[in-house]
Amino acid sequence: MFREFFDWFRNKMAAADFASARIDLERYVEELQMMSDEQVGALLGIATVLRVNITDDRVIPPDLFERGDGLEDKTLKRHLWRLNKAVVDFRSKGRGVDAGAMLLWVHSFRALHHPELRATGKLVWAEVARGRTAMEPAWDAIESRLKFPVAEHVKAAHTFIPKGLEPDAQSESETVPT
Repeated sequence: MFREFFDWFRNKMAAADFASARIDLERYVEELQMMSDEQVGALLGIATVLRVNITDDRVIPPDLFERGDGLEDKTLKRHLWRLNKAVVDFRSKGRGVDAGAMLLWVHSFRALHHPELRATGKLVWAEVARGRTAMEPAWDAIESRLKFPVAEHVKAAHTFIPKGLEPDAQSESETVPT
């Protein structure tokens, strides 16, 4: 009896978590759609610097976004917790821009590991692609903020798209599903 209740409760919590993730991801797409290409470029630049830093520092494995799906549930939750913790830490330090950029990786990770979110994850990356046209001014602004130049290998990493979230022609013309 207790085991049945526990399984029911766990399934209810997982469904609520998924519904929340879907809503958050859809809002993120809407926010990206409201941004100019230059703003998206700046977000992409900051997100790129953060991804390179957290993989270089082994906060997450370097190939985490190249694996696609297939992680064990326990491993998936641990990595998602680490990414979410970075967002919370940035917000608590008043670094809202960094938190917003880190959300690109949180939402991408969720979309990779929930097939039901994959189409919306592709929409995120279709919007992010707009920012690639404005990377030079974005790198200038980031370097000005950091007060030192961004390494060339980091700049080159801005073309990265998580495996499985590559936008296709259809997703680039879609809007957020309701």
